[in-house]
Amino acid sequence: MPLFIRALPLSLGTLWHYVFLLPFVVIACIPFLMLTLIPLVGFLVSSGIGTFITFAGYRCALTAFGRGNEPSFTKLVMSSLSLGLLNTLAGLVILMISLGIGFGLIETAAIGT
Repeated sequence: MPLFIRALPLSLGTLWHYVFLLPFVVIACIPFLMLTLIPLVGFLVSSGIGTFITFAGYRCALTAFGRGNEPSFTKLVMSSLSLGLLNTLAGLVILMISLGIGFGLIETAAIGT
């Protein structure tokens, strides 16, 4: 049996839980939207909001799978912000490495001509 057919009941169970949770997730994210207008803080907050929505979906999937977890809003927000910061820093490191490689290639091509 293909994997997507076996995953369909879990997906529908997750959707069923997430439909009821989504309005609360949106209401929880609205106060943080004003913080996204601040230049440096906004980048962290926007990635934290995206991670928060993803974590809420993961919690719904765990509930649909039958794995209970404690509903702690503070832990969810703090872990979302910390993972958002980690993703931002990792993205910056990858950007710096790729810029270094690009500038190195340009410099080598300029020396060779």
